[in-house]
Amino acid sequence: MITSYLLLSLFCSGPLDGGFGNNGIKTYKFGTTTIFSDFVEQEDGKLVVVGEAYTNVQDFLVMRLNRDGSLDTSFSGNGWLSRHKGGNDFLNSVALTAEGNILAAGYYLSGTRSAFLCFDNNGDLYPGFSDDGELYLSLGYQSFRVFDMVIQADGKILATGYLKRGASERREMFVLRLEANGSLDTTFGYHEDGLEIPDLVIEDTVARTISTCPDGGMLVSGYMGDQGSRNGFLVKLTQTGELDANFTGGGFVLMDLGGDNVWYQSHVLEDGRILVAGRVEEGSASDGVLACFLADGTPDPDFGNGGVVYSAELAYNQNLSVAYRQGALYAAGTTGAITNGRNGKLTFQKCSNEGQLDPDYGTAGVLSIDHGGQELIYKSGFLRNGKLLSVGYSKVTTHKHGILVGQWGQYLEEIEVEEWPNLNVADLVQRFNLNP
Repeated sequence: MITSYLLLSLFCSGPLDGGFGNNGIKTYKFGTTTIFSDFVEQEDGKLVVVGEAYTNVQDFLVMRLNRDGSLDTSFSGNGWLSRHKGGNDFLNSVALTAEGNILAAGYYLSGTRSAFLCFDNNGDLYPGFSDDGELYLSLGYQSFRVFDMVIQADGKILATGYLKRGASERREMFVLRLEANGSLDTTFGYHEDGLEIPDLVIEDTVARTISTCPDGGMLVSGYMGDQGSRNGFLVKLTQTGELDANFTGGGFVLMDLGGDNVWYQSHVLEDGRILVAGRVEEGSASDGVLACFLADGTPDPDFGNGGVVYSAELAYNQNLSVAYRQGALYAAGTTGAITNGRNGKLTFQKCSNEGQLDPDYGTAGVLSIDHGGQELIYKSGFLRNGKLLSVGYSKVTTHKHGILVGQWGQYLEEIEVEEWPNLNVADLVQRFNLNP
């Protein structure tokens, strides 16, 4: 018997994944409007996607897909569910608990209240979270909106966004920490009530992304200031919610790029570096912005020019998403100003660790897709098989369809394959889900 041993090295870059949806793109519409805002991959490779579904009212939306983008009908009977709470309901973040349950976070009542919903693997509310699977919070504030959520290694739940103390008051960023069962973590925050409101400046402050850090702390990114002159910021907190004195600026970094600078998304990498994606506008000019910081909050001198890369191809974005894997980063958005009711093309940009465009990806590092509508990408990320997935919406005429875009992405990894008799290509395709 011939026994084959193989160290398999994969490198895939750029083309849309023909095994996902319709040549790499899949759209869904539940009601008249559907928006996808975030996703998470389960251990079995299925994808949980959250956002909103709207017909006469705006409802929370949770959907589960098979690997090929088709609805998984074992979830909630038909692959998706919607729930209505109080109007303008929207889920913008999703994660998996240690038990494998689905935890989604967002807001309702036009962002004046925060929502956390926990479902089991079948799509039923999980009673082990907040007694009935649902947690709705205002904590006594006029507005309390969650934009992002992450689960710590110990199962505790971190969330961030902004609050308002009164209708005419400025917005203030906050970090909330919950126990795994949904109760407030009374070991966190200045008042030990599960809530931390960092005392930064007296400007309007909105937090958009929260990440855990290798040292056990947490990093928050967003923007502050009046529209037209906003600046991006980073806030580093310790495990108990205090500003981290070891981080540049005593735990607070503000970056003034001129004009109106908004940071939408950030990632803390395994080596501690921080990637940020956003945009800067000055007058009629607009550019996408990628920034990289070292673990201590100082700009990465090896990335772009002083830690910043500008992208005309990702200009005029209302959101910009960034994903990173093994030495390469991908930014996803749209290009071109809104003209005749639509944006330009879906646009993806691939850069090296130093912020240089990859000439082997798309056309000179940029991949553009004209889907025929007004598109917006909310979130991008890598799946375990190395493929890149992006979610958002495509607006055709007056209706929005949830859109998913699957790419081969970047997969630079050596995989040791166990003994296989008479190893052949078909075995590899099946084992590693390598749809050509």
